[in-house]
Amino acid sequence: LARRDKKNLALLGEECGVPVPEQIVVRDLRGALAAARRIGWPVFIKGQYYDARLADGADSLTEEASAILANWGPPLIVQQPVAGPEFDVLGVGDGRGGTLGMCAIRKTHLSNKGKGIGAVTVRDPRLEEASRRVVEALAWHGPFELEWILGPDGYTLIEMNPRFPAWVDFPSQLGANFATAWMEELLGNRPAPLPVLPPGRFFLRHQIQVVGEIGRLASLLAETGDLLASGYEIRPYPTLASAPGLLAGLDSHRPTPTP
Repeated sequence: LARRDKKNLALLGEECGVPVPEQIVVRDLRGALAAARRIGWPVFIKGQYYDARLADGADSLTEEASAILANWGPPLIVQQPVAGPEFDVLGVGDGRGGTLGMCAIRKTHLSNKGKGIGAVTVRDPRLEEASRRVVEALAWHGPFELEWILGPDGYTLIEMNPRFPAWVDFPSQLGANFATAWMEELLGNRPAPLPVLPPGRFFLRHQIQVVGEIGRLASLLAETGDLLASGYEIRPYPTLASAPGLLAGLDSHRPTPTP
């Protein structure tokens, strides 16, 4: 697990023979500023476990690095940006250098945090071979996510995560259920290799607005027990008409804490 740690990306790249961006691991803001000046602006500031923020100068680096330190603590990773389209590969390693399957996508839509909210499946032998080299070198056993950038000289590995990405449900809808395969592996059932998905299949994450009565929402929450752990008793209203003073007399209609 430590060999794939974000702060050890350079060592992983050398071991696997795949390009990785320059990065420097530091403990505090002073070290981050020095690392950024050495690499050259702009730089990405990353937490050890999560978060990546772009900084284009000392002021923005101070702000972004301070936020990451507050959320995740040290160390900080100062990484050189790589220009090019982003690709993602998810899979399940079998612990012997192989995989139960992989699925590669090119991100087509990004959120304001740089997360992929839209993508299309791709097949590129160069990407697949580079991903296999990483899994083989680690003899990885379990879910993984490999993040790549395609530049003029090929694919650069910017991160490996020891988990499924948020879009893991996407390939399951195309006949490749990676989560189920991993559970079968954990149960010792020797799952069959997952099918290779054809290129050109896409997903696009979006939001919908659900409209209904407040009483129905309270009933659903009560039925699922989502709020029971908070120590509140939910008293659903059959209809809004039955609670004409809901807004004017909010205090009288608040959920009552239970002992």
